[in-house]
Amino acid sequence: MDEDYQAGTAGLDYAAKRGMGVVIMEPLRGGTLTKQAGVFKKAWAETGIDRTPAEWGLRWVWDHPEVTVVLSGMSTKEQVRDNVHYAENGVPGSLSPSETGTYDKIRKIYREKMKIPCTKCGYCMPCPGGIAIPDCFSLYNDAFIYDDVGNAKLVYEAFTSFGGGASECQDCGVCESMRPQQIPIRKRLQDVRRLFGK
Repeated sequence: MDEDYQAGTAGLDYAAKRGMGVVIMEPLRGGTLTKQAGVFKKAWAETGIDRTPAEWGLRWVWDHPEVTVVLSGMSTKEQVRDNVHYAENGVPGSLSPSETGTYDKIRKIYREKMKIPCTKCGYCMPCPGGIAIPDCFSLYNDAFIYDDVGNAKLVYEAFTSFGGGASECQDCGVCESMRPQQIPIRKRLQDVRRLFGK
């Protein structure tokens, strides 16, 4: 999901070529990639391979030889045991072309579920009203991508408890003067406010 976010795959390659170790944090996006149902479940099942969403996610990361270590949050002994088992099989180059094609298919489904095509480029920033526009859009998208408005709202409320929320929009339009994706930012901030409240 985040090949192009922050340093992404390009940063992974860059670091490896310079002999630097690479530590991967949040490989399952805080557990959100494990909450898959419906169309996602069907796509994984079509592979004929019996893996949990967590294993699919971790195996993708471990398939990259540039990765030195993966830091995956675990809250139960069962998750620790599962992750150790997954790690034993998750070695670089262990995924077949068919399996990597399934990841591409799943990634496409996720991106189609996004409501706001924001890449978090930051060109709309800084906002004169102090709104963290890319983060507001990211959490809004998460609510739909992962079919979990409740969790996205909790994170949004925590994130904006000291300001930066969509409800602080002053409708000045400064953000829309530099927007490569041509997103109607002010209108979409209203959508965020409607979903998450003030």
